[in-house]
Amino acid sequence: MLACIDIGNSRTKLRIGNENYKFVNNKLDKNIIKELALEYNIDALYYSSVNNPTLSKLVKIINYINDKYDKNIELIDSVELLKDQTILDFSDVEGMGSDRKLGLIAAQKIIVPPLITIDCGTAITVNILSVTKKVLGGAILPGLYTSALALNHYTSKLPLVGVEISSYNIINNTYGAVNFGVKSATLGGLEYAITQIKEDVFAGKVVPVIFTGGYGSMLMDTLIKNEDFKSSIFIADLVLDGIKLLVETKFNKDNQDNQ
Repeated sequence: MLACIDIGNSRTKLRIGNENYKFVNNKLDKNIIKELALEYNIDALYYSSVNNPTLSKLVKIINYINDKYDKNIELIDSVELLKDQTILDFSDVEGMGSDRKLGLIAAQKIIVPPLITIDCGTAITVNILSVTKKVLGGAILPGLYTSALALNHYTSKLPLVGVEISSYNIINNTYGAVNFGVKSATLGGLEYAITQIKEDVFAGKVVPVIFTGGYGSMLMDTLIKNEDFKSSIFIADLVLDGIKLLVETKFNKDNQDNQ
């Protein structure tokens, strides 16, 4: 049974077969993971992580299950899968996280490149893939809630707002002004980034955009009115899709080598 896990800055997504489970990082529950591992008889768990404390917690949970129930569940870093992949060319980029790479690997299976992915979570990443399947880098922006949290944290009087994306903007009070400002900065930043990428990389041609992540659908629904986002689609769990594709590719290659 294929099991893979995407540990983000705020949330963790787990896929076992075709079933998806989501957890807030600080509520990653040992008993739930144990029950799922035993129920599905998991022997390997492929992961991508940008959050070391949550990864450490997961390692402890898996070690507990292995010791307590005489299991031998392997935790396998998707970085190892990425080392051997030949689907995309990452030779021109440095320091790109495995989550961004995995999202692009999944994206090229959905849309023929060139394309752009936008992963909207605690941070927003914009990732560029050329027609020759060469990864060209991108941009990293603060996420909606991250921007709101920063304004609250670094000022003494601004409230923490739950950012809403809508056509109605209440700006005659502080709460509404923060909400409107955070929303405007995020949407404007993405519009600027995509316009610059279109002009500098794709000679003015509009290319398809795949949104993913917790805020992805909400942001796409607003931005799709813009000409540069007219070919946008939303895919919920692009990183997990990327892990799954790499694992299946590896297994198929191993089977062919053994024949």
